[in-house]
Amino acid sequence: MIVTTKAQTCLSADREKKLHKVNSSLLHCAPFCLCGSNTYPPMLEKKPIKRSGHIVKLSKDHHLTLLFCWKIRSGLKLEIAPERIIKYVYYFWQYHMQPHFTEEETILFAPVNDAAVQKALDEHAQIAEQIKALNSIDGNAVHQLSVLADTVDQHVRYEERTLFPHLEKALSNEQLNNIGKLLAAHHALALKDDFADEFWLKNENSL
Repeated sequence: MIVTTKAQTCLSADREKKLHKVNSSLLHCAPFCLCGSNTYPPMLEKKPIKRSGHIVKLSKDHHLTLLFCWKIRSGLKLEIAPERIIKYVYYFWQYHMQPHFTEEETILFAPVNDAAVQKALDEHAQIAEQIKALNSIDGNAVHQLSVLADTVDQHVRYEERTLFPHLEKALSNEQLNNIGKLLAAHHALALKDDFADEFWLKNENSL
């Protein structure tokens, strides 16, 4: 028989409220919004960035990715053991970021070959290398995680503020329509970040 105390019930309810607030703010918001990287949720702004309906799925992924950066920064601020944060990074890379990069590179970027797209491709490679280089036992993990969060954050903001508007102008309506169909086929379900170890929540680390 499992006995749940009143305090545990309150903590659980409080955690559910926080997660519901985050999901409502991030995953169900069609226009993309950006603001300072230290706020929470980390992307709400007075003037949303309008996005073509054909590629809005990728922008919704970006919401989740900025939250990923916020979680890393929160974990570092709470002085969480780096290995816990690194496990989350590996999880997010495998199930979210790497598939997202592949969709961008093979579907959205493919019709355009210019400097703006090449910058995004170079940043994808840089992020992959930073994740590959993570090591929790060499004494440099905190710095590596901080740099990774900044790199990913800046990359998402570049794509949303500069690259995506550029592509929306460079691509024809027919190309955007075809891209939307391909993304719908590859992206039937919205991404969900359900990593079990919620190290970024202060109450979770005080139990």
